[in-house]
Amino acid sequence: MDNKFEILNKFVSGRELSDEEFSELRSLFSTPVREHTVEMWLEAKWKLTPGTDVELDYGTLQRKIQAYECSRSLKYRIINSPGFRTYRRMAAVLLIPLLVVSGILMIRAFDPVKTYTAEAPWGEKARLILPDGSRVLLNAGSRIRYGSDFDCRNRRLELDGEAYFEVCKNKGKPFVVSTPYLDVRVTGTKFNVNAYSEEKSVVTSLVEGSIRIKTRNGKTYHLTPGQSLALDKDTEKTVFRELNQDVTLAWCENRLIFADDDIVSLARKIEKWYGVKVSYDPAQFGNSTFTVRLMEGERLGNLMDIIETALDAECSMQADTLIIRRRK
Repeated sequence: MDNKFEILNKFVSGRELSDEEFSELRSLFSTPVREHTVEMWLEAKWKLTPGTDVELDYGTLQRKIQAYECSRSLKYRIINSPGFRTYRRMAAVLLIPLLVVSGILMIRAFDPVKTYTAEAPWGEKARLILPDGSRVLLNAGSRIRYGSDFDCRNRRLELDGEAYFEVCKNKGKPFVVSTPYLDVRVTGTKFNVNAYSEEKSVVTSLVEGSIRIKTRNGKTYHLTPGQSLALDKDTEKTVFRELNQDVTLAWCENRLIFADDDIVSLARKIEKWYGVKVSYDPAQFGNSTFTVRLMEGERLGNLMDIIETALDAECSMQADTLIIRRRK
């Protein structure tokens, strides 16, 4: 314990640390047990220096450091259930907390910016919490990329696929979701972005709050809750629609819904949901559409039976490929 205190004192005094001391300093912010050492050190300094002129949100600071350190070692963290850890606020003397903050920024400055990737394989979904506390749910076959300086210089990430975001409010650092066709800019809200590369359109849907969308041709659009904006990738035309939350966000609740889907849309949803390939001839199905709501955990075999009845088709599996043909 005394050695750790000595390292903290040496660091905040501006003296140079050895590689071993520097490594030990970084490790103090890596686990709750070690973080307690920092709290004890601050409290000791507080008692030795009477007078409190500033209150530091030390819990928020710890959360950011912990998330950053975890992202460096794990690349990304997938969790099974959402939740936030509650941190306490503690008062500290003016000089010491500011030196600690400066020291942490110095630690970050020594590291080059790295890119981390979080992804959900086909047939699966993934939940994660970003360094700023914002929550993300990735749909199957989707990924996000963000830098190790996320929430330090900015809150920007890249999306390939579909994701639902619940963003923590921070007006000083807008949250930006970037796709090849548009950027979605928010400060704190709940929204969904469908930007699969194989889809004809990028669709942004707002559940709560407000968002600003800027397309690559420089046009800007604003959404209010209950609205969706579809951008055609080829023509760059945009269409505002009323958000059908039951259909758009069904995947977030582990529900698979087909609503007047043509064979192309039907096949893509099956590939994402079940992690299989789908083979078909579009010419055989023409303008036929498919509508059905499946319960959570519905087996692919049951869906095949429904497709055969609804589309007068024959379905069969060959290895990992579902083949759909019109009956002759």
